[in-house]
Amino acid sequence: MHPALERPYEPLTPDNCALVLIDHQMGLMLTTQSINLELLRRNTLGLAKVAKLFKLPTVVTSGGSRTPGRGFNGPLFPELADILPDAPVIERTSLNAWLEPKVVAAVKATGRRKLLMGGISTDICLTYATVSAADAGYEVYFVADVSSTWDPRAEQTAWMRMAQRGVILTNWVSVPPRSKGTGRSGRRRPRNTSASSASTTRRSRGSVRRSWPTAASCTNRAEVC
Repeated sequence: MHPALERPYEPLTPDNCALVLIDHQMGLMLTTQSINLELLRRNTLGLAKVAKLFKLPTVVTSGGSRTPGRGFNGPLFPELADILPDAPVIERTSLNAWLEPKVVAAVKATGRRKLLMGGISTDICLTYATVSAADAGYEVYFVADVSSTWDPRAEQTAWMRMAQRGVILTNWVSVPPRSKGTGRSGRRRPRNTSASSASTTRRSRGSVRRSWPTAASCTNRAEVC
């Protein structure tokens, strides 16, 4: 069993995770067929808006480019720069982004051990990076619907390969829970009806820890898109 599969469960919060977007480039996107291209674009931008809303540290890579973000595989989705203007765009030379020292350094600089990762293509660039990050001790969440490849069967094979190495499969809408969660004991948290519930916080031993919004306070999917 991969060590990642033996970790105790700890939910994602805005304070413990970072986002890594791999090669969301227009040229690459146009060659993929495992998801509707417009849906792929909208999902990716939706996740980017979630990252912006909750101030998640974000790292973006591009590949096959002469300059960061542009080149043989086309430019990055143009809206990404508008949504995440401060995210570094790292040009990589290896199929495995995790072999690029600048990428690893940027991820380490976030200080987060949970990574949300998505990209193109699912079966090559993304799988190599997610598996390498999991082997390096990170808890990796593969965001399936912001990722794509040329063949649906190749993508399904990649999903299984990642899961066998401890990578957790999810989709972008599931990243911020839409309803109040439960604690490790399985008990549902008491309902908070105060006006401040729009920016829900959890207090533990005198400290304040941010959490995802409740269903009532979170923007819905249509608004995010």
